[in-house]
Amino acid sequence: MSDQVFDKPLNTWIEEEIEIPSMEPIIDKRGNVAGVKQRTTKATRKTHYSKLSDPQKMSCFEKDHSWYIPDPHIHIAHCKNCVKKQYLRAVFEKIVDGKIIDRDTLIQIV
Repeated sequence: MSDQVFDKPLNTWIEEEIEIPSMEPIIDKRGNVAGVKQRTTKATRKTHYSKLSDPQKMSCFEKDHSWYIPDPHIHIAHCKNCVKKQYLRAVFEKIVDGKIIDRDTLIQIV
């Protein structure tokens, strides 16, 4: 994560100055286009910054996942704490108390 602070006001309309790139054709004496001159034009626009949601955790630590299966016909386990998904091999693995364990040895896999 960066240590930068968002320094613009939230939930209010502000006017920001932006630069718009533009190209102007260079026309020779015969009326033909001889080249293009590139320049930038400054303009202002109204902008509204709003805070829509709190930051979310993208992934848990490897042993902190709490797995569940929303659809038993599709063998994909979802974590309750983050957005990660895991393919569950139902013949070899099962979910007990939110952890994926091996059916034979009862050792936690993920």
